[in-house]
Amino acid sequence: MATQGELLTRDGWQRAPGLYASPSPGPGLSVFYVVSNYWGAAEERRENRAEVELWFGGVAGQKDSSLRFSPSKVRDSDHAVEVDRLALVPSHLLMYGPDGNTVIEDKLGPVEWRIQGPPGRP
Repeated sequence: MATQGELLTRDGWQRAPGLYASPSPGPGLSVFYVVSNYWGAAEERRENRAEVELWFGGVAGQKDSSLRFSPSKVRDSDHAVEVDRLALVPSHLLMYGPDGNTVIEDKLGPVEWRIQGPPGRP
């Protein structure tokens, strides 16, 4: 979602909560990072813990709500890394009525991995 720019819109943030154990309405979207489009991810799992490491070619700077660009104060950084810890949380199994919109049953389902904490800055 982030590499496609979806987290730069309110609609994108509305779709993101399913990825987080503690969703939030999202940041104010007044400032966002501009990073290299060269990125990769790695993961590590141990029993009931997991981490996802996202690295990218560096932070070029940031843009504000008026789309003014401010270059990064850190120069010559060859890459940046973000680490998210994951948590096992129960999923919800929803059963809908005949109209396809009315939830008639919401019960806990199997556990699934979600990112701990709320989303960070886009």
